[in-house]
Amino acid sequence: MNICLFDNNRHKLFPFTHTRAIADIRCGILTATERWEMCLQQKPNILTASHLMPLYPFSTPLPNVYVNAGIIADEDNVAFILLGLFEKPNTKLMKGNTLLGFATDRAITDLSAIEGLCADMEAINYDGNVLLIEHNHDIFSHNDKAIAIDFKLVTAGRKSAPIPEGVTVKNADNIFIEASAIIQPGVVLNATDSYIYIGAES
Repeated sequence: MNICLFDNNRHKLFPFTHTRAIADIRCGILTATERWEMCLQQKPNILTASHLMPLYPFSTPLPNVYVNAGIIADEDNVAFILLGLFEKPNTKLMKGNTLLGFATDRAITDLSAIEGLCADMEAINYDGNVLLIEHNHDIFSHNDKAIAIDFKLVTAGRKSAPIPEGVTVKNADNIFIEASAIIQPGVVLNATDSYIYIGAES
């Protein structure tokens, strides 16, 4: 299964999407591209505006599953795809009036072709919860939930670097420190209500 993340209503995310695909907007720890790559162990292709496509050459064979790049993928979203919902060509997955994804036996290389292609597809309604970046304020309002999703992905099966002496910590189980991060004495890490991920070389 070759996945492509496509821009959906990219004009609603200006000015961010003037210079990048929706899949490259960071919400939480990861971008959509990084999140799907970690979930699938496969780098997705990206379909965006024609003037940006030279920045996103297709890295795998032409895809047959197209996913809304605004989705903040969690285990449920990924499982829904991997369990074969999109194995039937010419179907689309909807959440209300929002197109979440579609399967096709055609290779799409032009973002403007999606609306016409999906018009006559069989629609399947998705009843589960899904976080979507559709407007600029979603980048901020969904950030806390996205951090929680990404924290589990990034830290799965790994052990945090030790917390340095002189650092005050609350709820250490929700804190992950990369080995090359530098934390000075006197810092307070309070993960009482959420998660803290301190990246490499920060």
